[in-house]
Amino acid sequence: LRGSASMLYGRGSAGGLINQVSKTPHRFGGKEITATLGSNGYKRLSTDLTHALSNTTVMRLNALTHDADSFRDSVNNKRQALAPTVVFGLGTPDQITLAHYYLKENNLPDYGVPYFRKPGDLEATPLDVPVNTFYGLANADYERNSASITTATYQHRFDASSLLRTSVRTAKYARDLWVTAPRLAAGTTAINANTVVNRGRPARGGEERAITSQTDYTDKLKLAGMAHEVLAGLELARERSKRWSNTGAVTNPPTTAFNPNSAPTLAANYFSSQGRINPNSFVSTTRGLYAQTTSAITAQWKLVAGLRHDHFVSDYERTAPLTPLSRTDNVWSKKVGAIYQPTDAVSLYSSWGTSFNPSGELYQLDPAGSNTPPELNRNIELGAKWDLFDGQLALRAAAYRTEKTNERNTDVASPTLFLLSGKRRTQGVEFEAAGRINANWEVFTAFAFQQGRITQASGQQAGTQDKTPINTPNYTASLWSTFKASDRLKLGGGVEGVGKRFGNSTNTSALPAYERVDAMAEYTVGQVAWQINIKNLLNRDYYEGVYAGHTVPGTKRATTIAATYKF
Repeated sequence: LRGSASMLYGRGSAGGLINQVSKTPHRFGGKEITATLGSNGYKRLSTDLTHALSNTTVMRLNALTHDADSFRDSVNNKRQALAPTVVFGLGTPDQITLAHYYLKENNLPDYGVPYFRKPGDLEATPLDVPVNTFYGLANADYERNSASITTATYQHRFDASSLLRTSVRTAKYARDLWVTAPRLAAGTTAINANTVVNRGRPARGGEERAITSQTDYTDKLKLAGMAHEVLAGLELARERSKRWSNTGAVTNPPTTAFNPNSAPTLAANYFSSQGRINPNSFVSTTRGLYAQTTSAITAQWKLVAGLRHDHFVSDYERTAPLTPLSRTDNVWSKKVGAIYQPTDAVSLYSSWGTSFNPSGELYQLDPAGSNTPPELNRNIELGAKWDLFDGQLALRAAAYRTEKTNERNTDVASPTLFLLSGKRRTQGVEFEAAGRINANWEVFTAFAFQQGRITQASGQQAGTQDKTPINTPNYTASLWSTFKASDRLKLGGGVEGVGKRFGNSTNTSALPAYERVDAMAEYTVGQVAWQINIKNLLNRDYYEGVYAGHTVPGTKRATTIAATYKF
């Protein structure tokens, strides 16, 4: 969902957000089991089972177990997940949905390779070593994550146009990380067999608990001779967070650039010296009240207007002798737009919206943040949508500009106050197509060309002015298409492209542009569908993960074969 969206979703929705939709039971659901094997020890088993207890009560169960190595030496990912859901009153005016989601991960994490700047170069680039080179400690590093989320939803349909829906959710998230961050020794000007790579140790953990309630009322009504679609809602949330640093008295042993030892002999007290330090806790409460209307002024013109108020209170407990911190923010978020539909197949639109980022949005405060109001953002967009082939194919084009109008900058003269003096913007154009060209040919494609710029910076951030923000490529492109060659055979392929990205806001490290080609084929025999997917078909080297001190390579050519049995 693009653009500043705090009017609907509250804090933090500056440039957009991902809308995740969970699988829910329905009357016509079936049962399927999928087993997948692939390159680099890839193994995955998943199930999706739906069972109707009656005409109005339906259960659905999704589960998976996943175990995969990597093209990177020693890296491994293991996860298990379970998601049961039951709906009561399906298809009736009163419907209740109970759902739970559980995920557990136990990984050997990967921080990739460091950057290296050759003498005379303006920018550092990823260290030129084989892409499988792993600088971590396979006998010490770990990443353990878990999530447990329970949701209860009640909806009452008054009639065909009006609906009241309330969702209450309780969630617990846990993270524990002990990982190696590779860094070249200071002053490194050449790379050879003896070049030292130091092993830093980012290590931390945390637990978050949240209980939220969201109530939405939607209706269609006639007022002043115009048709209106109305949304009104109330969001309540209480979030608790505990965080700490993992530390050890024994430092990580260094290694060499071309021959790293991933399992060196560690000191006898390496693990016994580990502990937690600097624990802190964060508690916040949110109350958001919002309303939006879409009004048909004429048969061709519609106006959209929305307003939301957030009351956000945050309290932060720090390790003694540091004192607690707190902050309260009251923020209005706005949205307005216009839609012109000259025909049933064409829509032209414009929109303007705002969002905000309070100092405590990441579950922590510092003295400067506790004295600083939220950052504010705005988004302007002009676009057009076309529906072709009786609505089978949708086209979209848009031009947009997103601005942060008062970014936090560190005040050199005062450590207890941020300067809300920074500004940055991203502007660009997008083109999209999605749907069917004919009964057998589907296509999904998107191209975006953008320019990101830090337009104003001061204090300690003064060196970033007129630079490009981290991980902001000047273009992204994707194309995916499938063709149904027969009743049993489907073929597909596509390409993904990303432009040059910078690894820091001073633009002294950069990652090159890349294109990756993927392909698939599916063949159905009776109740079993066989599918083969090939990622990075041309086996190109490229980099996906962008961080300030390191970058993570993208996968080499990898193949998976899956069999799905439906019954």
